[in-house]
Amino acid sequence: MTKIVTNENLRQTKWPHHAYCFVGPRIEAICAVHQILESDFAFRTTGNPDYWRGEYDVLLLDDSKEIKRNIDNRPVANEIKVLVIATNFIHLNSQNSFLKLLEEPNGHSVLFLLMPSDSQLLPTIKSRLIFVNQTDWPKAETTKIEENSKVEKKESLFEVETFLAANSAERLKRIEKILAQYKDDKVSKGDLVNFILNLGKGLRQKIDLKERRAETTLALEVIAKSLTYAEGASPSFKTILEYLAIIVPKV
Repeated sequence: MTKIVTNENLRQTKWPHHAYCFVGPRIEAICAVHQILESDFAFRTTGNPDYWRGEYDVLLLDDSKEIKRNIDNRPVANEIKVLVIATNFIHLNSQNSFLKLLEEPNGHSVLFLLMPSDSQLLPTIKSRLIFVNQTDWPKAETTKIEENSKVEKKESLFEVETFLAANSAERLKRIEKILAQYKDDKVSKGDLVNFILNLGKGLRQKIDLKERRAETTLALEVIAKSLTYAEGASPSFKTILEYLAIIVPKV
């Protein structure tokens, strides 16, 4: 069973667990973790030899080994060492290695795993993490990031409500722009997977489940399958996204 705590629960105890998970947008998650560490635990996240952060699109086996080396190093200036791992995915081959990190806590390290979705995590990994409610994350200053024109442009491309309201031709034009940015490494695999995930959520919110039409039911099934394909090793996002642009009903 997934264990969930609020920020208040976390604040009231001195590191009650060795591994936490924040599921949500990366920037907000990093800001939330930093604020908790600095405000509630007086643990500096800058100029601190006992703070380490790694950011990945897909966390591979070699990355898990790098994290293991950092976990094994004892803290220098604090009682504990804090490791923040922000990743969109953990490769299946790497999940078993990552699981060992959680199964064998060393007593001097605390790990924060940040992901946009936990849907592809093994149940054994989930059972060893404590999840912190996103609704309870402390509010952090992200104005400078939000004002960045590239971020704003990316967010507009992945805006689900306008995508669902558009016709097939308009959707395909947007998909073309998304794929061009993906090719230029301006958006990541995680961005595309999150878009598919949010597409399913948005469609469900727009329809009455009791009066759901056959085409909507089919679309939701296709989105679920597309999400599985997208999370695979080498997905064809062009095929996946263009098919969704046609099969998902306009709402």
